[in-house]
Amino acid sequence: MNNGTVVALLVVAILAGGGAGYLAGSWSQVPSTSVSTTTLTTTLTSASISSEPQGVVTGSLSVGGETPSNISLYSIVFDPILCSGGSCQHGQGSLAPIYPSGHYSVILAPGNYSLSLYPVCEWHGCATAFQEPVTVLGGQQIVVNVDIPNP
Repeated sequence: MNNGTVVALLVVAILAGGGAGYLAGSWSQVPSTSVSTTTLTTTLTSASISSEPQGVVTGSLSVGGETPSNISLYSIVFDPILCSGGSCQHGQGSLAPIYPSGHYSVILAPGNYSLSLYPVCEWHGCATAFQEPVTVLGGQQIVVNVDIPNP
């Protein structure tokens, strides 16, 4: 499979996931972090780094069920949680820019990630909204919608 085909399939997968995340977020106004998983039909690979299948994470971010007008000034940070010999530490994070609609998408290596907001979150409920870690599996897409509760 050539790089053009992989890129085209990736764009279709991200757009489909973003639409599903938007629809899921618009039907639910309960403040929470939700995660759903979809298996991709193609294997996404990084040609220059490794042949390990990557995972796609899409979703949306809202505050009290609404999308703040300044949401595109923020990015969601995915920090890998690296565990070895019973101790865990955080690796260098990946940023997922948030679009004005509140949606984001990112391709990540398989593993466990903690989430946060960059720059530092100014909304009152941020600490509780980003408590749950996310597990990314190779060749799968997950949808992670985050709603920061209004104080």
